[in-house]
Amino acid sequence: MAIEIERKFLVDKFNAEKLKERASSHYEIYQNYISINPEVRVRAYKQPELPYEYYELIVKVGKGLCRVEESKKISAYSYGQILRETIGGVQKRRYEIHNFEGYKGTLELDEFLGPHRGIYICELEFNTKEEAMMFIPKDYMREVTNNKQYRNCNLAIRRSSYIEN
Repeated sequence: MAIEIERKFLVDKFNAEKLKERASSHYEIYQNYISINPEVRVRAYKQPELPYEYYELIVKVGKGLCRVEESKKISAYSYGQILRETIGGVQKRRYEIHNFEGYKGTLELDEFLGPHRGIYICELEFNTKEEAMMFIPKDYMREVTNNKQYRNCNLAIRRSSYIEN
């Protein structure tokens, strides 16, 4: 199992549109949950104009900045069987932005679709906690790393994009 060190930021639509213009690629993710605690989910990834490229089963344990994550590629058949047992899901379009403002990795901008339309969340992964804490977000980025309302699993079981501040 790997340790994921990740920070998340809420972005308004205006700035999300500007970020999308800088994206080198994008694809859709259909993410459905089997369990919330521990977080167990299946994902289907779809590239524009292509059939589903692959499916995976993901387990995440923990909350906030550092979490344990394990993922495994699964077949379309397994995905379909597991999907019938899920308790909720989210659909999002992910944009990948390389070399974002000095950040060495790839900024992932998730534009939520369906009942969560209007939510835009940037995710950045880091190699160490120290590196994560050294990242200075832009003024338009509101940190939601530790805000449980913006965890994908909680969005999945809530059918509305309205979230209280």
